[in-house]
Amino acid sequence: MESYIIYNVYFNIPISEKEEEIKFTNFSEEFIDNITIKKINLSENNKVYIRRVQINFRNEYLKEKDIDNIELFLIEFLYKFTLQTNSFFVFYIEQERSINNKKILQDYVNVEDGIEFLENFSNYRKNIISENIKFKKHKDKYFKIIKILEFADESPAVVFLILYDFFLESLSLKFSKVRKQDLVINYIKNNKKILEKQKYIGFIKYNFIINPSNNHEEDDLTRLRNDIAHAEERVELKSFPNLNQKAKYLIKPLVYAITNFLKNN
Repeated sequence: MESYIIYNVYFNIPISEKEEEIKFTNFSEEFIDNITIKKINLSENNKVYIRRVQINFRNEYLKEKDIDNIELFLIEFLYKFTLQTNSFFVFYIEQERSINNKKILQDYVNVEDGIEFLENFSNYRKNIISENIKFKKHKDKYFKIIKILEFADESPAVVFLILYDFFLESLSLKFSKVRKQDLVINYIKNNKKILEKQKYIGFIKYNFIINPSNNHEEDDLTRLRNDIAHAEERVELKSFPNLNQKAKYLIKPLVYAITNFLKNN
């Protein structure tokens, strides 16, 4: 009998009508056979969709400790997957599991992702899932990032500011001799090519400009951080509402920059 666990996953983006099942294989964990993400229609009469993630196991390699730690594996998988989507992180609930001939169904009320049709997950590249981002080594930091991202839709400017300061602090521990105000700028500049390989929705490249007030160079992330932190000095009153929109646009590139730093340290 097959062994698997099924989760209902809820992204903060609607489901595309054309979205097809995605299948991920070739995991370093030999007890994982494959993982699928697919949309499920909850109603025969209406288009009421949710997404489900199913982890399929290889029974011959599966151990009890693997099942005990499967949620950590799932969180890492979803973290890496959402790096390339409009979603920041997802809410998930276990729906069903079948392990070594023992089947358990969870009695949960299904929540809809949405019935608009906007984003097609089938277009995303699969190789990002196999990237080693040193999730277990930096588990506490990744969990902190995920917790902060819970508020990204509600307060994007605040979330951006907290994540930027988190990134700045992490860099300062590694590059203690560099001026703190230059840390993020230098990191983005030195890693610009690899960071821009990541295909974000609407994000093209990192830009650098000279701040005329102090003649210092700023990248996109640092400029927005300074605009938010010193809005009264740097931003016109009529442009205040734009700070949230800019923050929402740049949160994902910032998260990927942090991830790139963590996976290389």
